[in-house]
Amino acid sequence: MMKPGASKPAPARAAHRDKRYTIPVLSVDLFEKVLDTRLWSIAQVIIPNYEGRMPQGSTFTGAFTFEAHTPRFGLFEAKAVKIDTGKKLLGAQFAWINKPGLDLLETVNKTRKPDMPQIEIPKMRVTFTYPTINWSLSGALLGSYWGGIEDGAPFNGLIRVEKAQDSGVFSGASIRFNEDRKTLAMKFTSLSSETFELLEAAMKKNPSGT
Repeated sequence: MMKPGASKPAPARAAHRDKRYTIPVLSVDLFEKVLDTRLWSIAQVIIPNYEGRMPQGSTFTGAFTFEAHTPRFGLFEAKAVKIDTGKKLLGAQFAWINKPGLDLLETVNKTRKPDMPQIEIPKMRVTFTYPTINWSLSGALLGSYWGGIEDGAPFNGLIRVEKAQDSGVFSGASIRFNEDRKTLAMKFTSLSSETFELLEAAMKKNPSGT
């Protein structure tokens, strides 16, 4: 019997292909670069040092937190309304923020004063997440991937059922980044017990697979 919290290897492929699920959609955080910004409000955010490949007008998803308020975090969906590649700036408008995220933003926003110097404004920490096109217990195909993970590269990450707070960590590896389709095929190499239970619960919501 595994100890609580222990990781388990991702299930090996059976002789037949394992079932692929399109729903519910999973939100995958690949623990890529964390982007810090003090240019934020409840309606929008400007992210400096952005070096991604996302085109202007794209819709993307992510998570945010604040240095003095971890482990609280918010989930969001936003539209990239302005991207300045020369200045490495990404300006985005929030289209959706989950309730814990709104509560966190309102809490932190109350600490701001009209004459507060920018250096004293609480720093928001943003990470991008990617939705699954399909997934199984052995891997996933991610959509809207604008990153740059090389084929075969190992990484650690975190999975949530889309727009939910429940999460679980995993270890994985890139199989293939399709730049034209903006997809990333990846495999799981190790799933924590929490992640395994999260995926099993998601399967029960869509038992037929695809």
